[in-house]
Amino acid sequence: VFTTTYSTTTAYYDPGGAYWYRYPSYSFGFASSSSVNLFSCDYGQAYPDCVSRLCWHLDQNFGGWRAGCTTGLYDQTWRKVIYKGSNSFAMCNQDIDECALGISGCNQ
Repeated sequence: VFTTTYSTTTAYYDPGGAYWYRYPSYSFGFASSSSVNLFSCDYGQAYPDCVSRLCWHLDQNFGGWRAGCTTGLYDQTWRKVIYKGSNSFAMCNQDIDECALGISGCNQ
């Protein structure tokens, strides 16, 4: 997942089920298909494909660009969080109210 990629149009498949990219000085992110449009961050794809995309800027003075279909995430209301686990969408972390964030599979 953290392997450097050098294409601005193609993300690379990970056996975990997502297409990932980490383009130096551009961005880090994932999508549900290999097609990305990196102009610093992945700016393309309309609904419904945008729902399964994430893009964070790298080596720049601002953080994210997109979380799903929501774009322009330059303010302080968004946080970058990475979860690791064999089935992270089915787990709830009591320190962070994931259920309130709408994370799929979280039981209240």
